[in-house]
Amino acid sequence: MATLLPTINQELIATTTVVTTGQAFPCRGYNVLVADVRITDSAQVNFQGNQSGGTTYQPLMGSPLTGLPASVSATATGFYRFNVTGLQHWRPVLATISVGSVEVFAMAQSGGTTDQSSTPSRPRSSVASAMKVIAVGTFASPTLVANAGRKSMWFQNVGTPILYLGLGLTPSATSYHFAVASGTNTHSGDGGAYFDSEWIGSVLVIASSATGTLAYGETT
Repeated sequence: MATLLPTINQELIATTTVVTTGQAFPCRGYNVLVADVRITDSAQVNFQGNQSGGTTYQPLMGSPLTGLPASVSATATGFYRFNVTGLQHWRPVLATISVGSVEVFAMAQSGGTTDQSSTPSRPRSSVASAMKVIAVGTFASPTLVANAGRKSMWFQNVGTPILYLGLGLTPSATSYHFAVASGTNTHSGDGGAYFDSEWIGSVLVIASSATGTLAYGETT
């Protein structure tokens, strides 16, 4: 029997004009990943996957949703689909950039499943915290305190600045565990989201400007 995993999405390369290695995106248990690559002028983004959970990454083929041939890199803006079955992590690497800027997002779709015959079932809950929507500024604010009884937690950026999450540590705009993409407008519902069913420690958040807004909660 299989259980459906939730969709997760994350900004892996914030808007930049220099070569860089993007954040590692956890995709264990998922089989489909879609990357949103945004190249404003001339650059090359390489795609890599990690199967062992260590530091070794290998090139990974991605298929443009336009129907063009699959490739291990992108030189144009677009959505790219990957088969990440069996992988631990996926990451983009901005290998070259001559002009313009690059930004990369990724989403592991809920098409991924785990086989409960070999994987313990995830705990379920019918008890959720109160609906929480808070203002977030440029100084890190605690959101969730450590909770040994937590079964899951979620965060969605419902504001226009980027949000940065720190798991048990104070994040900054350049040092964080997860960057959560901004929405088009406040409460528009199209901002990035982060879901976690393992972490039971505290979580702190900071925004890229003083006008951030975060919706979050946990189940127990």
